[in-house]
Amino acid sequence: GYFDYWGKGTQVTVTSGEL
Repeated sequence: GYFDYWGKGTQVTVTSGEL
């Protein structure tokens, strides 16, 4: 999925740590 990478506004795909 996507998440705001440490609030930097960069959306990256992650395979773990998703909610």
